[in-house]
Amino acid sequence: MSTPLLLAASSGALSTLQCLIELGADVLRSDQLGNNVIHLAALRCHANVLEFFSAWQQPQVDVWLLLVGRSSSTR
Repeated sequence: MSTPLLLAASSGALSTLQCLIELGADVLRSDQLGNNVIHLAALRCHANVLEFFSAWQQPQVDVWLLLVGRSSSTR
């Protein structure tokens, strides 16, 4: 199931994404296919969202590890 945060990430709506995080949205949620905010932003080439999460430096949302992990699991 998609959440407002997942929809914001997949559409590149950075200001909406930031607002939802400030309001307590769960950044660890995944959709029915296992995609999280990082995966959805990357799949749709939303560099602004990926840059935000990289700069945010939260260990649970490590852009590099999540993308490499996803890439490794799809081989």
